[in-house]
Amino acid sequence: MFSVDGKFYRILTNMMLLFSVNFLFTLASWPLITLPVTLLYLCHLVLNIYQHKKLFAKLRLTRKIWKKALPTFAITLLSLVSVYLLLINKVNFIGLFIIATLLAFNICIYLLLLLFDMKLMQLYRMAFFYMLAYFYKTIVLCIGLLFVAFIAVHFFTWIIIVILFSGYLYLFVWLNFNTLMNSFGQKNKGSKD
Repeated sequence: MFSVDGKFYRILTNMMLLFSVNFLFTLASWPLITLPVTLLYLCHLVLNIYQHKKLFAKLRLTRKIWKKALPTFAITLLSLVSVYLLLINKVNFIGLFIIATLLAFNICIYLLLLLFDMKLMQLYRMAFFYMLAYFYKTIVLCIGLLFVAFIAVHFFTWIIIVILFSGYLYLFVWLNFNTLMNSFGQKNKGSKD
């Protein structure tokens, strides 16, 4: 049970890696303008942890990914402003649903960007349709995260929610990775930019 090859050891190793990645994410995204770039790298590192690769394997992203990521960064910053405007008002269920949808859409975009070679508009379209088709794996999961976050704010500070974000992202990847690979893996092999 406590061997190096055991499941318990693997779970503890993944938790330690997620905690260290989250610490780097928290430090790097302290100025909010860097949030899209750090979110892209956080998704990359969480994918490496999920696929049992070395943590910092292929950390340097290709020029093709960066070309597609720049407009995506603008979408993420607009989403961040929208979330802030929703949060300064009293948040009801519809506001919570909109925040969860924006969060799920941005995470789907970054995962598809890192996993597949698609044209930019195809990337956005596939992220949107995937998010709607697998509503329970994307938006409902984000609603659950936000519900836990709003409850946790009353007992802790916002920093606890930021610390738990990589764990949530790992759960998101764990639930969606095989579905993404089955849905888009075969269709995308011959796709060129």
